[in-house]
Amino acid sequence: MTRIGLIRSCPARFVREGDEASNKLADFFQKSKDDPEHWNMISIQGLQRINECYTWKIYAKKVLNMANIYSFWRHLNKDEKEAKRRYIQAFYNLQFKKLAIVRRSQSRLGRYYDL
Repeated sequence: MTRIGLIRSCPARFVREGDEASNKLADFFQKSKDDPEHWNMISIQGLQRINECYTWKIYAKKVLNMANIYSFWRHLNKDEKEAKRRYIQAFYNLQFKKLAIVRRSQSRLGRYYDL
């Protein structure tokens, strides 16, 4: 299974244009053979990109940022849940409880007085 090739700057699992890809590879190796600095330039740029984008320090920073964002939203949701719970409790105590008591007393009276 061939793993050399690029699709949208990402490694492709399968090479779709085999002749084109092999020609690019052959050209790259020929340039590297003719001019050793060509390989050094590519190598230095690759290492620079790795050091700028793909180190454990950068990865750990991204993970910690995501954890902080998650904690922040979890905290906000907790506050929102508390506010909703207080609202529902207040609604129950101010409105629904009175209606339930009146309804219950009406149903009891209905049994005794055929209301």
